[in-house]
Parts: sequence; structure tokens; C-alpha cells
Amino acid sequence: PSECSFSIGTFAGNNFFFGEYIRARDVDWYYIFVWVGITTPVLFLILWGLGIGVFLKSLFNKWNENNIFNGFMFAGFIVPVSAVILLKSTLYDSWRHMFFIYPFLAYFMAKGLFFLSKVINNKLKIEKRATIILLGVLIFSTPVYSIIRMHPYQQVYFNFLAGKDPMLNFEGDYLGLSYRRGFEWILENDDRDTIKVLSTIGWGNRHLLLNHDRKRLQLIKHDLPRKSAFREGDYYVTNFRGYQPDWYQNATNIPPFDNEVFSINIRGMKILGVYRLH
Repeated sequence: PSECSFSIGTFAGNNFFFGEYIRARDVDWYYIFVWVGITTPVLFLILWGLGIGVFLKSLFNKWNENNIFNGFMFAGFIVPVSAVILLKSTLYDSWRHMFFIYPFLAYFMAKGLFFLSKVINNKLKIEKRATIILLGVLIFSTPVYSIIRMHPYQQVYFNFLAGKDPMLNFEGDYLGLSYRRGFEWILENDDRDTIKVLSTIGWGNRHLLLNHDRKRLQLIKHDLPRKSAFREGDYYVTNFRGYQPDWYQNATNIPPFDNEVFSINIRGMKILGVYRLH
């Protein structure tokens, strides 16, 4: 029963992967590898590769406690990923079901960092502490800058491997955390006592609003952006999940997408759009 639950899952939806929708139960074997590759800073990936290389080389040496521990850390990510592939597990929305393997990945990134610092020390005869500090600044400055610049939407981080606009090929703010700002904009710019807002997801953001704002905001759930539904509300708020790329960039001349009043744009991605209906 546990194996069946792990391999099949309960989600019957689709994933947006390389510009196409595929069933969550039918994801390609490399699904996790791609998502790790496009959402991890490239320098981190390079360090991870170096760390794995150091580990594999050590396998040819005499085994000791250190090698055994390294083997355990290696198994910490390779076993779950292999299980997902072999059992054809249901996966959806990036690799969030596998986030628990990141500490094991980070361990080998650290091994790669120390290996690189050792090489630099031997080649350039630089003090070890200075090398670590220099590498730390070089490696972490860009990710830290990205976190600051993208806040509070750093959850949609992609590296350059995902392309200029990652949402043309992959899912963006799939959890709908950006809906809060969309709701706030509507409340700030519409003084009506009751405002009807159409939204597919993001309802939980309503509870982050002040009490009197929650009373003004009447959310209407709808599953498809059909014309009949648009007559029911004053605004339509979407993160485009389920409608990429058709409703994302290619429908600017189709109501209501021709009446955009607010959007959140992060590094070329439009992670949220607010459209006036009436």
C-alpha cells in the first residue's frame, strides 16, 4: 500500500514542462534533474559537480569512516531520486516534493568549495582563510543579491538556464503567493464597499489582509477563464497557472487580458496579472 501511494499519488493535474502540459503521473525521468538545474545557482551546481568528483575519486582509496559518511550523504539524494524514477511517482509543481534532498546536495557543494579552495591555495600560495572568504563572496554574492532584489517573490527564482522568460517553459508562482499584492492593489485603487474578484487559486492570501479589507473583498472561484464567468466579477486575478503560454503572453487582445491594470513582473516573468472586468 505504501509503495502504491508513493508511486501513484492523488493529483490528477498537469505540469507545465518545456512549454507543454504533461500529466503529473507521466513526467519524464529527468523532470527532477531539470528543475534542480534551473532553480539552483549555477555556481552551486559547479561546486556540487566538483564535490561529487571528489567523492567518486575517494571510492578508489582505502575505505574509512569518512568514506562511509560520504556514501551515506550520496545515498541521501540518489536513493529518493532513483525511487521516484523507478516507481514513476506523481510529481507536480517543480521539485517541491523533493526539497528534502537539498541538504545532501549542499553537503557536496561544500566539499566542492573546500576542494576548490585547496587547489587555489596550492597554485597561488594564498592563505587558506583568505581563499575561503574570497570564494564565499564570489559564490554567494549573486544569490544573496537575487534574494534581496526579488523579495518577497524569491520563490520564483530561476537561473539563466531557464531562458529569458522561464514562464514560457515552466511554472512560475504556482502556489499563488503573489495574489496578496494583487488583492491589496485592488483594495487600494477601488473604493467600492464590495468588490467581486474572480480567482482560481490564491484564496488563502485573503486571510493576510486587514479585517475591514477582507469584508470588502468578495472572492468568486472559477476553474476556467470563460466569458460567462467574467460577467460575474469586477476583477480577474491570475498567476496563469494552467493556461501557459496561451493566456500568458499570447492573449493581450482577448478580453479581459486587454484591460490589464496591474501586474507583478520578476526578471522577465509576469507572475501575476490583474484585469478589470467592469
